[in-house]
Amino acid sequence: MLPGVRTAITLIFRIAKGVPVENKGIIGPREPGIMMIVSGWLTLLLAALVRRAAMRALKALYAVTKGYPEIPRLCAGLQNPWPTGSI
Repeated sequence: MLPGVRTAITLIFRIAKGVPVENKGIIGPREPGIMMIVSGWLTLLLAALVRRAAMRALKALYAVTKGYPEIPRLCAGLQNPWPTGSI
């Protein structure tokens, strides 16, 4: 698995530099690299959608109107996790 990742990373840099990639058959080295990149993007998208659905379900189950505290937002986004003047 690790040599495949190394090859894909090397392939990405070769494509970025514009170096021609050899193709010796039906599937060349570019296709597996592109498939790995696309599968990574799709995995991240699916994880984001599943998390969003889970948070909506949690907010509906444990609503603030029922006396539960508000579910905190994720701090890993582009928002500032610290209020102004707290540091």
